[in-house]
Amino acid sequence: MITKKAVLYFVGFLTLGLGFIGVFLPILPTTPFLIISLTCFASCNEKMYNKILKIKYFNEFIENYRNNSGVTVKTKIRAISTLWLGMLIACFIVDKIIVVCILILIGIGVTIHIYSLKTRMG
Repeated sequence: MITKKAVLYFVGFLTLGLGFIGVFLPILPTTPFLIISLTCFASCNEKMYNKILKIKYFNEFIENYRNNSGVTVKTKIRAISTLWLGMLIACFIVDKIIVVCILILIGIGVTIHIYSLKTRMG
């Protein structure tokens, strides 16, 4: 029988992995996956929860989210540029028009989301 704790572990590690991949692949949003992961581990494994909070690179995403302090213009430009570069490469690789259309729609949605984030100086 699958327990609640096992499901929380599975979802926690899955979203932690997706968050890590999102650091390098801008089409995946890092922060929401980290928040989900932290929420899962807060309920089932406090030690893992604290380990994630101590990861220096993740800590910036988490604290910016917690404090609603926003994202720098430089980070927005880098994220959107990397996103569209990856999208263009994927569109040239994929030869199915429906997949290209879906990628473009996802790119537009992610761009709007990044643009709508609160901008902070620094």
